[in-house]
Amino acid sequence: MYKHGRPSGGIALYVNNKIQNNVNKIDSDFKFAVIVELTGLLNASCAKAIGNILLVCVYLPPQGSTAYDNETDGVLILKEKLLELKLRYPEHKLIVAGDLNARIGDLQDFLPDDGIDYITGLDWYTPDEFCTNRNAKDLSVNEFGRSLIELCLELNVHVLNGRTHGDMTGNITDITHNGCSTVDYVVVETELYDIVKSFKVLDIDETNHMPLECIFNVNLGCEPDSACIRNNANTMLTRQTKFRWQTEHVVSFRSQMSEGMATEPLTSAVTWPAEQIEEALNVFVDIIHRAAEPMEVTSTKSRIKRWQPRWWTKECEQLKSQKYCKLKKFKTSNNPQDLIEYKNARSGFKNMCNIKKMLWKDKLKDNLIKSKSDPVTFWKTVKSLNPHCIPTTDITAIEWLTYFEKLLNQEVEINVEFSDIVTGYTETHDSECEICKGTQPGSDEIQELNNAISSEEILKCIKDMSNGKAAGIDGVVVEMLKSSNHIVVPFLKHLYNTVLSSGNFPKQWCQAVLVPIHKKGNKSDPNNYRGIALISVLGKIFAKIVNNRLVEWAETCGAQKEEQAGFRKGYSTTDNIFTLQALIQKYCSRKGGRLYTIFVDFSKAFDTIPHSLMF
Repeated sequence: MYKHGRPSGGIALYVNNKIQNNVNKIDSDFKFAVIVELTGLLNASCAKAIGNILLVCVYLPPQGSTAYDNETDGVLILKEKLLELKLRYPEHKLIVAGDLNARIGDLQDFLPDDGIDYITGLDWYTPDEFCTNRNAKDLSVNEFGRSLIELCLELNVHVLNGRTHGDMTGNITDITHNGCSTVDYVVVETELYDIVKSFKVLDIDETNHMPLECIFNVNLGCEPDSACIRNNANTMLTRQTKFRWQTEHVVSFRSQMSEGMATEPLTSAVTWPAEQIEEALNVFVDIIHRAAEPMEVTSTKSRIKRWQPRWWTKECEQLKSQKYCKLKKFKTSNNPQDLIEYKNARSGFKNMCNIKKMLWKDKLKDNLIKSKSDPVTFWKTVKSLNPHCIPTTDITAIEWLTYFEKLLNQEVEINVEFSDIVTGYTETHDSECEICKGTQPGSDEIQELNNAISSEEILKCIKDMSNGKAAGIDGVVVEMLKSSNHIVVPFLKHLYNTVLSSGNFPKQWCQAVLVPIHKKGNKSDPNNYRGIALISVLGKIFAKIVNNRLVEWAETCGAQKEEQAGFRKGYSTTDNIFTLQALIQKYCSRKGGRLYTIFVDFSKAFDTIPHSLMF
C-alpha cells in the first residue's frame, strides 16, 4: 500500500500481490497524488503490448481550501505536474483517477474535427481524432471544471464519465446533505480509450462519494517472478466471465435474445462453413453475454455481501435495501424529490445501524461481566470478536500452473510385457468378437451413431441438465439455454452437426477452468488438492448426446458385460455387494474356509492413467 496525506484523509493505493512487480512507485513532490508506473501490459484482444502507463491517483481539496499555498486552482497544479511527468516519461500514457472537486457539466473535452492537415506550416502539431460526445446529469460548472476541460484539451486526455459502457448518462458520484454532484472522474489518454471495457459508478454509499469501477481489457505479460503464464497453445490465459442466474432478470434476458440484434447474427451463423466454426461459436457466446449482462458477477459485489457485522439484523438489511432502491431511482430519474427520499432513507439506515451497534456492545459487555467466573464462556465470547476470515492459501499461480502441468503431462512408464498383452488381447478381440465384426465402418450399427443430431436430442439433453452448476470458461450456464431454447436450438443443431460431420472440435471446448479442491493434509501443498475441471456447457451437451448414443448402442448390442453394474441404467453396485456377500458366506461358512479379495484405490487415477492404452 502506498499512502500520502494526513491521517484523516488523503490517498491510499492498494496493489494486489500478484502484480506487485508490475507496479513501480514514482517519486513526486505533488502532495495531492500518488503516482505509480504500470508495466508489462498487453491488449487482451490482440495480445499486443500497450506500453507503460502512469496511473495518477488524485485528491484535490475543494476550491478555497487552506491546503493550497499560493495557487488556488488545484486542477492547474495537477496540469503542471502532469506536464512534468510527460517530460520525464514521454512514451508513457496517462490515467488520472480520483476526486478532483471539478464540475464540468456537459462540456466536451475534445476539439471537433481536429484534423488541420489543410493548414500548412504546422507539422509539429499532432491532431486528436477523438470525437465521442459525453453526457452528464450534473450540469453545473465550476472553476475547477473549466480548468479540467482545458487540461483535457491540452494533454489529449478524456473523461470516461458519461460516454463509456456502464455509464452512458454521466451518473452522480457525490451526494451530501447540501446536494449532489459529479466530482469523481477517471481520465485516460486517447490511445487507451479503446481498451476500456467498462466504467461504472457503483451503487455503494459507504461514504458520500460513490466508488468508480473501471475495467481495462488488458492482460499482464508476466507474473511477479517474470514467468509468463501461458496455455499449451502458447497464448495468454483468459479470465473467466461469470454470471449468476437470477429469476428477476429472466424476462429481460429472453427479450434481449428475441431481438433482431441477437436473432439475425444467429440466423447468419447457421450458414457458416465448418472452417468458421470457432467464429460462429464466438458470435453465439457474445450474444449470450450481452443478454445476460445484468447477471454478470463482479468481485466487488461478492466481497461486499460476503460478511456482515455481528450486530447486523433483518431491520438493517431491509433499510439497506430500501436505501439502495431509492438511490437507483434517483440515478435513473435525476429528480430532486427522489434525491430527498434517498437522503432520508440513508439517514434512517445510518441511525438504525448506530442503534443496533450500541445495543450489541451493551449486550457483549453484560455477557463478559456475567462470565468472568466462567473462563470457558469468557474466552469463547472474546474469540467471537475476531472477524471472519476468508480461507486462503499461500500457493501462487505459478506453483499451481507448474503442479498441474507436471501432473497432467507426465510420461507414464508402461510395462512392455503388459502393453503387449493388452495389444494382443484387443487384436484378438476385434477379429473374433461377433459384436465388433458387425460394427465395422459402413455397417448399419455404426451409421446409426453418425446420424444427424436432431433438435429433440438437444432439447432432451438441455432439459436433463441440472440447474445451479458452474460454467466453463465461456461463462454460459444451462439456465440461459433453457430459457431461450426456441432461439438457440436451431443454431446448436447446426453447430453440433458440423462438429459431428467434420470432426472439427472447437478449441474453446478443450479449455477448462481448473478448480483445486482441498482433500486432506497441509493446505500449502498442491499435492493435497484435487483438480476439478469446469468445461463449457455447450461442449457438455454435445458430449452428452454422443454418450447417449453410445450407451444405447452398447446396451442394444450387448457390448457391456453383465458384471458391469456402475454407471448403467437399471443396474446398481448393490448387485456387486450382494455377490461378494454370497461368496463370503459360501466359502467362509466352511470349516477352515478362506476368501481372498483385493480392493484397489488408485491415487490420482484420472490424472495419471496412460491414455495411449485406452484408445
